Parts: sequence; C-alpha cells; structure tokens
Amino acid sequence: MPKRPRSTVEAEDFAAHKPSATLRICVGSYEHVLYGIDAQITAKSDSSPLRAQFNPVYMFEAHTAQIKACAIGGRYLASGGVDEVLKLYDLKKRKDLGSLLSHDGSITAIKFAPAVKGVVTHMLSSDENNRIVIWRCKDWTPQIQLTTRHGIVNDLSIHPSGKICISVGRDRNVRLWNLVTGKKAAAFKLSNEEPLKIAWNLAGDGYAILFDKFIGLYDMSASMQHKFESGKTRYHDVEWFRNTKGEEMLVASTDTGALQILNPTTKETIQTLTGHKTRVKALSTSQVTPEGSKEEVTIITSGSTDGDIRLWSSSSGDFVEIGKYNCGESRITCLSTCDASIEDLESVVKRRIAIVKEEEVSDDDLVDVKSEEEEAVLNGSDNDEEEEFNGFEE
Repeated sequence: MPKRPRSTVEAEDFAAHKPSATLRICVGSYEHVLYGIDAQITAKSDSSPLRAQFNPVYMFEAHTAQIKACAIGGRYLASGGVDEVLKLYDLKKRKDLGSLLSHDGSITAIKFAPAVKGVVTHMLSSDENNRIVIWRCKDWTPQIQLTTRHGIVNDLSIHPSGKICISVGRDRNVRLWNLVTGKKAAAFKLSNEEPLKIAWNLAGDGYAILFDKFIGLYDMSASMQHKFESGKTRYHDVEWFRNTKGEEMLVASTDTGALQILNPTTKETIQTLTGHKTRVKALSTSQVTPEGSKEEVTIITSGSTDGDIRLWSSSSGDFVEIGKYNCGESRITCLSTCDASIEDLESVVKRRIAIVKEEEVSDDDLVDVKSEEEEAVLNGSDNDEEEEFNGFEE
C-alpha cells in the first residue's frame, strides 16, 4: 500500500537546530490552571555561573478539574485531567485549537511520538478506564483505541524509534505495544508493587520503572538489572538525560522535595539536590545554549506542590540551582518544556490586533468563520476520507 503524503505542517519548524537561551515551561495545576513561563538562561562566559530570569507568558483556567498530564510535541501543547478532556494549543501562534473527547476516564498520561523528518505525526494518551488512544496530529483523528486490561493506565512511554510503546498500570503488568500494527506485542507481570511511571532510556535498549519506594532498571529481556532505593521517602517522577560526558543519567523526584541524580552505569546516587520544601510532582530535562555562552547545557526543571518551579544546571560539574519561580497558591501536578523560539511572535501580535478589531465590531455584524484546520480539530475529522490505522510512517 503506498504511503500517504506527509502532513503539510512546516517541517522547518521542527528541524534540528541549536537550542536557544530561552526555555518555555508549561505547567498544569490541581486548581485547573495552565501556566506558560519563559526562563532565559544567561552566562557572562562559558565558565561563569548560569542565571535564569523568568517571564510569565500566559495563565488561564484550561480545564474544569485537576490537570494530571501535559506534553509538548513540536508546535503543539496538549493537556488533560480529571474532566476527561484533552485540550490542544498551538504554541507557535499561541492559539487554542479545541478539545478532543474520545476518553471516558480521567486522563493519566500524554506523550508525543518522535518527529519523522522534522514533523510530529502522532500523539498517545491514556486514561483510568483501561484505554490508550493513538491520535493523528494532521487532523487529530483518533486512529485506534487500545484496550489495555490495565484498569487504570498509570503511564506510558514511546520508544525513541517511535515504533513501539510500553505501558504500566494498576494491574501491575507491563505491556509492550507495536505502534506499526496497533496491537499488543508482549506483556509480563511485575512484583507485588504497583508501577507508577515508566521511561525508555535515550538509547532505547532499556527502561526505568518507578515504584513508590524504588526505581527498577530493566533491559530488553524484561530482566531487572538494578534497583535504586528511595529510603524513607517516596518517588514521584523520573527522567533520563545526558551529562556533560555524554553518559545517560537519571533524575528522580521525591516526597521530601529532594532530587536524586542517579548513575545507571555505576549504580550510584551521585548527587542529591535540595531546595524544594514540599513533594516534587513533575520533572523535565532539556538543552539550552545560554546567552553569553557557546556551549549547550542540560537544564532540569522541577515543580512542587507549593507552586515552586526550580531550574538546575550542571555547566560547572555538579548540578546547582540557577533560578526559581512561584506560581502562587497553585499546586503543580505536571509540567513540560520546549525551546521558546517555537513561538512566532509576529503571528501572535497579528492575531491580538485582529481580536481587538473584532471586539470593536458589533455582535450583529459578526460572522462565525473558522479555518479548515480549526474545523478539523473541533469536528474530529477533515475533508479527507476516513482511513484505517496503518501505523507510524517509517
């Protein structure tokens, strides 16, 4: 069967480029509010300490209940939560694209598949009602709905190749899904502990599963290679990143507010970061090129239940805090980061001017005109004929 043409979304928007000095941090909260904050990373020289300057970009009530998950893929931001609705936003134009309504349970996880030749093509979302939905980003059609038998799907992670996905849930099973065929490929039972989070490593030859009291490292044969114990505290989130030597590392957040930097090669906890006063619910890792420097650095972004967002950098060796921002009384539940250069400021300004002019026109003169893209999102389809799910394009 011939491959259908790729999405007409501009591939240059997602082409590999050197990261900018500004990070866009998107934060979901228990109070239904979605935040957008820019963090500009600066340095006087390659050897000087980094500093983060924060600038709030937007804040609004995105959902009618707690936000449990958010994710960024290319120009798109998606959020979901207890109200069972997936909200979509265009970060490039700072525009609301509408809602997706295929879930009938609280949304627990949202993940975008790796871009194909610079274009984000698919998104996956899971819920508390036994379901994973695969969405096509061109028109946001739910191409297939996977019945997982997890009961509550706690988390999912897409392989770096974009061809397989792994999920964990309340039933204490790990399930592997073939995203090319849209079918289950394998499953195995864990111990008596319930898995809460799962994340493929960057090489794609293993994964980490986060439990309440430990993090297990598994190889492709589903054999646990090592276990990091949390001690008297509990784990909440885990992320992979590369250190300055190019080695894969883990960062894990805890109930006490501390972050642990874990080395899967030496099986050691090499550093504990303190600063947060309450539990850290969400983590994200990203690359930036600080203003005044030519070298890329890894930034860890962490968010806690007292509304604090803290940034950590390892440009000088060990990780140190380089800045913090407080979201007021909001309790942070999830966050995601991207390069702030994704936003087309000129387009945003033009849209705001158009909105102001529209408000000056009387309601009787207004005509409801939507673009084809908006109609496709709101109606869940476009003008194309309905297609069967043929997997991710190779």
